[in-house]
Order: sequence, then structure tokens, then C-alpha cells
Amino acid sequence: MKKESRIASNLFSYNKGILDMKDLMFSNNVYELRALKHISQDKLATDIGVNRRTISKIENNDQNLSLEMAYRIATYFDKLVPEVFPLNKDTQP
Repeated sequence: MKKESRIASNLFSYNKGILDMKDLMFSNNVYELRALKHISQDKLATDIGVNRRTISKIENNDQNLSLEMAYRIATYFDKLVPEVFPLNKDTQP
């Protein structure tokens, strides 16, 4: 079972109102996308300008992620941010 991470921010605007981002849980598909493309943590880290430990922490949901970092990773895999970091169904409004 995947661990989930909290992405903290002030407020997140949604159709049905305003949600506090700290209550939302996100999964991530970084490991799966890397495995499909046979890319090592080192290669991904080098290509997006971070160190390998950062990628490891992101994959294990041990690090909060900036929107910029989420975008860089999603762009690297030619995906949208929600495809790489989907919102857990249990926390959707």
C-alpha cells in the first residue's frame, strides 16, 4: 500500500467551496513512471536538477513537494500534474 503525502498550502479553491490543502492527501506515481521508462533515480534527479535523495523522498512520500517540483516531474514524463500526483479519493470534496 502506498503512503500518501500531504501537500500543505493556504487554501485551495474548488467548485463546491474552499478547502484547506492540509486536509488533502495525494498519492504519487513517480516510481511507476520511472520504472516504465527504465530511468534510475539518479538520472531523473540529474535531469530535473535535484539530488537522488530528493527523488527517493518524493517516491516514499517523505517530503512535501512544491508545485514547481511537481510540475517539473510531470513535464519530464510528459504528463499532467494530477496524473503523476493524483488526489486520494477519500479526501476529495
